[in-house]
Amino acid sequence: MVRQVNPRSAPPWKALLALTIAAGGLLWHLLACTESPMAFSPDSRNLAFVTMDPYDPDNIAKTGTHTFRLMMLTDAKTLKTIEMTTTALLTGPAFSPDGKSLCYLRIPLLDAAQQERLKEQAQQRREQWEKLADPFSPESLVTAPDATGEAGEAEKLEFSGLFGSGQEAIAEAVTKLATGPYLPATLVLRDAQTLEITGRYSLRLAVDENWDKNLFFVYLQTAPRFSADSRTVYVGLPHAVSIVDLAEKRLRWLAWTGTKFDDTGMGIATLALSPDGKTLAVLSQHEATTVGLYSTDGLKQQGQTFPQGVSASGLCWRDNQTLVMLYTPDKEQPTAHYGLLSWDTKTGQTATQDLELPDCPTEDAALTGELALSGDGRFMVIGLGESMYFLDRQGKVLAHRNAGAKAGFVQPTFAPDGRAVACKFITEGEGDMTRTQAIVFFSAQGDELSRHTIEPSLPIEPQKKEAGAQPAGDSPENK
Repeated sequence: MVRQVNPRSAPPWKALLALTIAAGGLLWHLLACTESPMAFSPDSRNLAFVTMDPYDPDNIAKTGTHTFRLMMLTDAKTLKTIEMTTTALLTGPAFSPDGKSLCYLRIPLLDAAQQERLKEQAQQRREQWEKLADPFSPESLVTAPDATGEAGEAEKLEFSGLFGSGQEAIAEAVTKLATGPYLPATLVLRDAQTLEITGRYSLRLAVDENWDKNLFFVYLQTAPRFSADSRTVYVGLPHAVSIVDLAEKRLRWLAWTGTKFDDTGMGIATLALSPDGKTLAVLSQHEATTVGLYSTDGLKQQGQTFPQGVSASGLCWRDNQTLVMLYTPDKEQPTAHYGLLSWDTKTGQTATQDLELPDCPTEDAALTGELALSGDGRFMVIGLGESMYFLDRQGKVLAHRNAGAKAGFVQPTFAPDGRAVACKFITEGEGDMTRTQAIVFFSAQGDELSRHTIEPSLPIEPQKKEAGAQPAGDSPENK
């Protein structure tokens, strides 16, 4: 049973606690403890990130209600807005390993009429699906026109793998991906130097009953991952991982029963790509925690189930062989006990390491804890909303930073050279609006290096879609 919290009766900082924990599942919990992912360029000079004003899930799926900005901070000094829009949701970005490209997802936001049309199309596809003799045949897995009215040819769903938490759950994931409703998202590729758009690739983003919650999860969890040769992009989406071959302009799917956040069955595939780019780890949590491994050459798939609950933002590679996961405390215990679960993916051996974190938050950060590891594996950072901890490889706490009341340090991100850790500082501003107020840089040992203020975005009018435009429009400066 899910316990509802009325966000209108709570202070704005706690309004994001729209759902809390129920027995045996990972739910929409303490969204004030996290934000959209960030990415450093390979040379550690540029930090790319997305902000959302206001930071509030209410009506996020409706066009014109929120302003999204893709921004870049260079040398921790110079801030540039790359794209600003109220007609599309922008996800966390990623730089290619060769430093030449920057990519992210652009997801159209719809008005009420478009949402109803999308639901009607999904119902029609569902009815046709149920009449098929073999709904899982390649001929059955085709798309239909999307809700924005864009015409398009039928596109087959080419699956590279079907695995996860049981065959029944996998079948459910494929069914939802094939029948919808889904949004026509776009993977946008930009030149990392000029920031000009160099490519667009169409994806489908499956949604469930609660549109606002669906898209808020996508905002918090989704960020593309480049392959080591910069030729392929992996994107964790509801019920699947999309695999985009940039050279061949080919789209494939890895059906996956992503982490189940609530009783609607909504799931986001949480991804971590090994440093050598050869293995993709995918996190799923239903009745148990399952981590699937997919070799990027497509030749091998395997999965492992663990008894611990793992944070949705707590999956990292320490090296090409070892996965490290932040596991969450037992809710029945009077105090929180966080720890690290290490899995040697070659030998199959696992080890746990309990962590002693001073003034550790308990229930509030149990499911949204964030883990970041330095590239050389010597340091790590654990973010638990108001508290952020800097540790060495052995788990010794080097520093504890507290953001203060109604504030949080979120999305800790190591620079590739290991000299700095960037995070978003979120807090209440004027009018009790929660938003990202600054980007803060720390050393790996926890000393604050600098802080760059992020001014509020100015509201912009939704852009009229021109003939031949993408489903999600750019702001004027990006035409």
